[in-house]
Amino acid sequence: MEVNEFDFKGEHEVIYDENGVVIRSFPAIHSIDGSVSFSLEWNDLKFVFSSDSYPNKWFVEYAKDSDLCIHECFIAVPDLVNKMRFTPESALQVGTQVHTAPEAFGKIMSAVQPRMAVAYHFFNDWDTSAAVHDGIRKTYDGPLSLAEDFMVWNITKDAITTRIAVTEEATWPPHLPPRLFRQAPTTSRISKKNVGSMRSASASSRKEGSGMRMTSSNRSTKKPAKSWDGNFPIRRKNNAPRHAHSYCHFITQGSFSSAWRFFKRSWYSFNTSAYSGLSARFVDS
Repeated sequence: MEVNEFDFKGEHEVIYDENGVVIRSFPAIHSIDGSVSFSLEWNDLKFVFSSDSYPNKWFVEYAKDSDLCIHECFIAVPDLVNKMRFTPESALQVGTQVHTAPEAFGKIMSAVQPRMAVAYHFFNDWDTSAAVHDGIRKTYDGPLSLAEDFMVWNITKDAITTRIAVTEEATWPPHLPPRLFRQAPTTSRISKKNVGSMRSASASSRKEGSGMRMTSSNRSTKKPAKSWDGNFPIRRKNNAPRHAHSYCHFITQGSFSSAWRFFKRSWYSFNTSAYSGLSARFVDS
């Protein structure tokens, strides 16, 4: 892999130019120096990404005429206070000075007028997305996407199609029987040599009826029933559950209502932000 450094203070500087693809950078404002925004141009199409940023003149200037314009949009200040337990003072500072408030996001997009505006960097949950959407619509009435994991935009010169990618949901590591899972150090890797034996042991354990079973008597309690095999929750030194693996295991072998109660208790650690799955595809029409 070849890595090339560039000056974050450069305004609309070309940092990549190959095969008809031109990427430029310009400063973003985000607490400390170093944050940058990017624009990508190819085949007369333009994509702009803000990174973490407070509204600024560079973005408004260099994002104009963009086909897809992605800018951060933080959680509404009341939700920072009520849901995330910020103090009112810190909520105002973080939600309107360090990051971009929904209303400010709308003003940026009204100035830029992209073919598709995308808001990201907030928890797109059932109890937070409405406030973000309503705040944006106070200052912007153009095309809008509230980013979700695996959201995809297919972009041509004639149209932009927004969709959710079809992905494999069962992408967890090979299932290990509780005995082997408890023995394995958390930092060790599973070698190809012993994966086969682990799968065989896993198949045997399933035949024997091991695995999580939740009964009506213990669904409302935090402690597992004595008949449980101990596969969940696996806890770290700081007593934090392994949310992702355990939650998946809870859903597949336990009751959904019990899993949802656990999920609500641990949403801070498990909730995926809109960083991980965003994808834009330019199509040569």
